[in-house]
Amino acid sequence: MADFEHGLSSIDMQNINRISIINFIYNSSGVTQQMIAKRLNISMPTVIQNIKELREKNLLVEESTLDSSGGRRPRLIEFNYNSHYSVGVMVKSHEWAVVLLNLKGEIKDSVIHHEKFKHTGKYWKSINASISDILAANGIDRELIIGVGISLPCVVIHSENRLDMSTTLPALNYTPFAEIQRHFDFPVYFENEANAAGYAEAWVRRKYNDVVYLSINEGISGAIITSRGISHGNNGRLGEFGHAVIHTNGKPCICGRKGCFEVYCSTKVLSETTNDSLEAFWCKLKSNDKEAVQLFDEYLRDLAIMITNIRVALDCDIIIGGDIKQGLDRNYSRLIQLVDAENKYFENHDYLSLAYYDDIGAAVGVAELRNIDFVNR
Repeated sequence: MADFEHGLSSIDMQNINRISIINFIYNSSGVTQQMIAKRLNISMPTVIQNIKELREKNLLVEESTLDSSGGRRPRLIEFNYNSHYSVGVMVKSHEWAVVLLNLKGEIKDSVIHHEKFKHTGKYWKSINASISDILAANGIDRELIIGVGISLPCVVIHSENRLDMSTTLPALNYTPFAEIQRHFDFPVYFENEANAAGYAEAWVRRKYNDVVYLSINEGISGAIITSRGISHGNNGRLGEFGHAVIHTNGKPCICGRKGCFEVYCSTKVLSETTNDSLEAFWCKLKSNDKEAVQLFDEYLRDLAIMITNIRVALDCDIIIGGDIKQGLDRNYSRLIQLVDAENKYFENHDYLSLAYYDDIGAAVGVAELRNIDFVNR
């Protein structure tokens, strides 16, 4: 029934009911029509009509049955997670990755190519070709692909359909979406790398309320995830923690300020001591090289300052990911010690954790965003 007193038309109510029903089934292991009607307080005719439409779209399967004391045994309705798929692409300065996800967010396949970024048609077409290859290898019909999400280490201005500031891939500054989209055979969606990776972390943990994801690579960014999803801010720049000052009148930053967090805690601070090889730095650190150990301890002190600043300002859980995760995995206890020392007035470190995904989190997240949009539309 239309709720005109509250400003909702019959069409609004139909959309609300449809989204409620599909999400209830999506997040359940199996339900009956009666369960849906009772749990969502929706009339049975409305439930039956929506179930019919979802079956026609091949979004539902009916496999198991419930025991019955008599009469016809009710069949459980389950979501058909393999009815469609999404593709996530992660682009960095030194590599790109492609992941294939079903609608449940399960990774069906993935591939990583170590190739230097070039903003050329050849570069983007090679990624498009890799998508075709991964579909063929898994026997996935191209018609089942709902879209391709591309994560990039730059500000994404959705309202203007363009990319903006990127400290690590400056060639993408002010690039219209269409300039990249034309090289792909599928609908393309863009998202900031940290936002996408942060969403993946929230998704895999089923934790959507007030989470900050701190992405530390050659550049530093972040994401703020709330119950409404990714928070972008007024200009698409929410979570740009890399350009928060942690040392007044400190080292100059590319943004024009001095003492920015990115200047002290970008992975370049470490890799530049080993001919731009972060892996080589980890090897030196593992072998207890004196200079590497001293540098990384200073690095962790600055990281602890920023972690504490975020916690004090936003009062939420913090997840750290990106290329830095490999080093933090082996030195987490030292980071915790420094964080506790910085934040001892407030609380312990229970709010802090390391990312679940090692290297393809952003690709997973941007594909999962396509899934959620598909399910809810």
